[in-house]
Amino acid sequence: MFSEGFVALVECDPQRSGSPSGSGLMKPDQAYRTGRLAHLKRDAFARVFNVPVALEQPSVFVEPGVIEQLQAMVPATD
Repeated sequence: MFSEGFVALVECDPQRSGSPSGSGLMKPDQAYRTGRLAHLKRDAFARVFNVPVALEQPSVFVEPGVIEQLQAMVPATD
């Protein structure tokens, strides 16, 4: 999905993850993943989170509850 313009949102539990490095950024091997994952178009990500994501960045870590909040923003289809 990366090649189609999506960024993966990977839910991680900060309480169970390792300590961030000196730069304040968590390395992928330090993140405790909860198993929840969502894909969002890059332009939608930039609008929703009010920050751009680098073109070469395939994923971002999000705190528990973020994916659930995004799902609540999408109208239900019948």
